[in-house]
Amino acid sequence: MLSTLFYVCETVFLVNFISAQKQLTFMKKILKMRIVLEIILVFVLTIGFGSVNINALANATFHYRFDLFNAPKTPNIFTNGDYIWIWDEYANAPGNIYTADVVFWGPNYGPYHNYDELTYKIHSLENHFPNFVDVFSIGQSTYKRNIWAIKITNESSTNAKYEFYLVAEHHAREAITLENALYFMDKLIYSALFEHNKTIIQLLNNAEIYIIPLLNPDGHSILWWYPYQRKNLRIQDDDGDGTLEDEYEVRVIWDPNVNHSVEVYEDSSDPDTQVGEDTPGGVDLNRNYDFEWYGPGSSVTKNQEDYRGPYPASEPETQAIMSFMYQHDFRYALSLHSGIQAVIKPWGYTSGSPPHNEELTATEEKLMNITSFPSWEQIGGYSVNGEWGDWCLAKRDILSYTIEVYGGATYESIWDFFNPPANQVINNSALIYNAAAFLATDPHFSEINNLPDVENVIVNRINSTHISVSWAASDPDADELSYSVYLGHHNNWTLAATDLNDTNVIIDLQSLFLRDGNYKVKVVANDDIDRVVNYSRETISIEFPTTGKLSLKTINNQTMVLITLDDDDLNHNGSKIETVIVKAKSSIDAMGINVTLTETEPDSGIFSGNVSLSLEQSPDSLQVAENDTVTVLYYDENTENGPTTISQTISVEYGQSIVTTSSSISTTSTTTSTSTKETTTTTVTSTSTKHSGMSVLALLGILAVTPLVTKKLVNRSKRN
Repeated sequence: MLSTLFYVCETVFLVNFISAQKQLTFMKKILKMRIVLEIILVFVLTIGFGSVNINALANATFHYRFDLFNAPKTPNIFTNGDYIWIWDEYANAPGNIYTADVVFWGPNYGPYHNYDELTYKIHSLENHFPNFVDVFSIGQSTYKRNIWAIKITNESSTNAKYEFYLVAEHHAREAITLENALYFMDKLIYSALFEHNKTIIQLLNNAEIYIIPLLNPDGHSILWWYPYQRKNLRIQDDDGDGTLEDEYEVRVIWDPNVNHSVEVYEDSSDPDTQVGEDTPGGVDLNRNYDFEWYGPGSSVTKNQEDYRGPYPASEPETQAIMSFMYQHDFRYALSLHSGIQAVIKPWGYTSGSPPHNEELTATEEKLMNITSFPSWEQIGGYSVNGEWGDWCLAKRDILSYTIEVYGGATYESIWDFFNPPANQVINNSALIYNAAAFLATDPHFSEINNLPDVENVIVNRINSTHISVSWAASDPDADELSYSVYLGHHNNWTLAATDLNDTNVIIDLQSLFLRDGNYKVKVVANDDIDRVVNYSRETISIEFPTTGKLSLKTINNQTMVLITLDDDDLNHNGSKIETVIVKAKSSIDAMGINVTLTETEPDSGIFSGNVSLSLEQSPDSLQVAENDTVTVLYYDENTENGPTTISQTISVEYGQSIVTTSSSISTTSTTTSTSTKETTTTTVTSTSTKHSGMSVLALLGILAVTPLVTKKLVNRSKRN
């Protein structure tokens, strides 16, 4: 109730009664007020009722909702002022603060952006410039924060366009890279629309620029009390003490008595006898990609900063960005890091020469000239495994570069080592902008090439399950072209056909297992060097009829999904159905797994089977994430009916394993009676753990961060 009241008041006030220049300052103040008042509310409830759900407290206090941004685009929604450009936000930024600046600033991160401010800013830009900006989520983090992406292009231009993307903050403590990404975003729009820069206007007419400003939102969210954090916040027993949830025994607070940040070691109730050893932990996202994942360039030890994870692509953040790259055809990409200053190209795992080495090297030299940064080889860089740039080149043939944007030559804290003082952020970002803008222009040195062209993408429906797609294409260099076709719904693209030589194709929709909805078609033309895309002007509606009934339920303490199919008319092989696929929304296995259903009784028309679920990758089970969606798909091979689908949301509280004996199952069936679909939704939740009033008081004490032992900050700088 308190959260709802605050949300309504601040939204109305924000949009209607204050200028845009004051909106970010207001948001910071209201967030502080919310946190304080919600903690007071919990204290009052504890006195009155004696117990409280700790998980609910954490969610209510630290997860700030922005439902405003889920609304449809409306130009100029903020009527009392203009959009605030990042250089104006930093106009009066302070200089260096002795020791950790972010600890001094607290949860609002000072001039730097916290997650809420990032969310506000990018949606504000979208609402002001809807014909150039599109904001969407590519996935969610461990703690269900959206991983935002911003697409920037002139949407009124019907030219064939190539695609480029930039990603920032794989590593949480490298917060300057988020600011670099936001500057790149703002400067592209400002240069095109207000400075009328011909180069940028042409860029936005002929390219789609994607920016992922914060790949690691969970790690970023705790920097104000743990500025060492490099990894994500995967829930695991990092220190081997037998407890799954981290006790967060080390925090950093601002001590006004000495006027600088200090470490606080908190005693805990875990089984070990150590104090201050259990830090937030997690997985190094830049060692988690599924190419050359295992090797000396990463660690198998959970509490090491370069811990690679339990298996390749184990993390939802890594899965999200890999899925994003599979949905697009990028030629160039750029990742931003900090801790030193350098320009890096593949390979990272070996000293051997990569494909396109001549072109990679020529472009690297240009980036070095723009930034005045040395190469990785010149500074004696080390080897890495499971790294972003290697994966991009090996798996998607993307010419990928990493720029290390800043390194503190002299520093007083871990924050200063990775991030410049606030009054240097804009100058640093302007330098990185020049490098990113150059790479976004699709440069060519040794591989001199003119872009192909594709246009007039036309879609026609053949029947309920098949469509035809045709297009026109040409190449100035008379190169032989190949084509790929995607179907897209809400910025999620599914590959429908690839390696085509003709300019037309018939697509079997039922083989794609698409959800009902309106889809656009994207055609990619590839001349073996460059790739360009163009789109159908119209959307096509996809809606499959059903031929029977499906039901799902969880059994055996959430370890299984039981599938029951009732369809008298289904064509089956004797007493079995083998055309059944089970998929999970978050799984990296996009094809799902096959399941055979067996008839429960002869000639009954009712078939049953089950599939095992696992939080980790396994050949014998379906990999799912917490709060995932599991979908079962089947179709009748004898008819034109497409796949019948049913979805189920499986909720597992953080820190709980799917295999648990402390779970209760509550089932709510929601049936939609139409001529086309019947859906049953089952929600499974773990039993909440109640803590006594004394436990809550202890938690409030931790939130107040009363120091037991203080220690001056030490350098824990493990680089990228």
